[in-house]
Amino acid sequence: MERDCDIAIIGAGVLGTCLAHWISSLYSARVCLIDASGDVASHTTSRNTGVIHRPFYLDPVKKGTFARAASLSYPMWMKFARDFSLPWEQVGTVEVALSDRDLDVISSYSEYAESNGMSREEYEVLDTHGLQAIEGGSVKALGAFFSKTDTSVDYGLMTRAICGTLSGVSTVLGRSVVRIVEGEGYNLTLSDGSTLRARTVFNCAGANSLRIAHSMGLARDLSVFFFRGGDYWRLRQDALPSIRHNIYSVPRFLKFPFLDPHFIVRYSGVRELGGPNAALVAGPYVYSGFSESPLQALSWLFERPVLTRLSLLTNLEFLGMVRSEWESSTSPPEGMVRRLSSFIPSLKASMISGPGISGVRGLCGEQERFRA
Repeated sequence: MERDCDIAIIGAGVLGTCLAHWISSLYSARVCLIDASGDVASHTTSRNTGVIHRPFYLDPVKKGTFARAASLSYPMWMKFARDFSLPWEQVGTVEVALSDRDLDVISSYSEYAESNGMSREEYEVLDTHGLQAIEGGSVKALGAFFSKTDTSVDYGLMTRAICGTLSGVSTVLGRSVVRIVEGEGYNLTLSDGSTLRARTVFNCAGANSLRIAHSMGLARDLSVFFFRGGDYWRLRQDALPSIRHNIYSVPRFLKFPFLDPHFIVRYSGVRELGGPNAALVAGPYVYSGFSESPLQALSWLFERPVLTRLSLLTNLEFLGMVRSEWESSTSPPEGMVRRLSSFIPSLKASMISGPGISGVRGLCGEQERFRA
């Protein structure tokens, strides 16, 4: 069946769905939202910690755009959640300092928070006694920054609610875009053989964005590697009852905050620990193991540009990283427990009830950049 629209948006995650909502609310354009899954928000949008962070950790000079976006979007999300009776739990985030260098970092957070529009009532710098008071002595550190209004939500529920408000937007679910040809606009061929003509295309396909770009002859020099970047373990309900906030440590690499292991409290009260392992996988939706099938693994190995993969798979340093990360991903929870015990010393592997939610990240770059 042939469909015509002004704007085709590929990807019905939180980005594509919000973009469809924004465009349709401003213009009388015919918008079509396309997703390969049978529902919106089926993958990355629903496979994350679900935390809306306040911008206390963002340098207002170096990360000013992100900080402003975080500050402006927070009340919008809050209003939307309340209007539609969606989960909105201000669980708060405690970022702990484990060294003197970390104490300097959390000291700077107060300046960041104020510059980024947070009120003084939203945060507090804690010493060891203050930390003990709010966490019941279960968390040990030299000090901490307490962002009281960090909030736990369900981005999947939010995205589906946004989709329900769309007016003048048609949705095509369960069909992927396999080819795009430019000519008097864009002609999109879908996986069921149907076609769609659009004047403009937005590529919001997340993990599949580069594949779609390649189908148009774009970004041919780029390659993507997928890593299962967050394997979480669920804590028993009766374990460490005094910990009721998200617990992070000051990141080792300040350019990548929140990539170190952490303890999170979901809106439902479920508590999980885990984080930034990077187990190499063969596709964007491989939530366990290396691949969904032997054919997928083979296709991944010979995906263009092949030279990028060969250069990495012959790099001993890269292979060593892959091996260690796979051990962290596939081993029992002792490894992750050991990493968090530096600030939650009473945490034990016996407190884990089972696996939590895992997600996949994509690392995209040029061949020379991967080699470096």
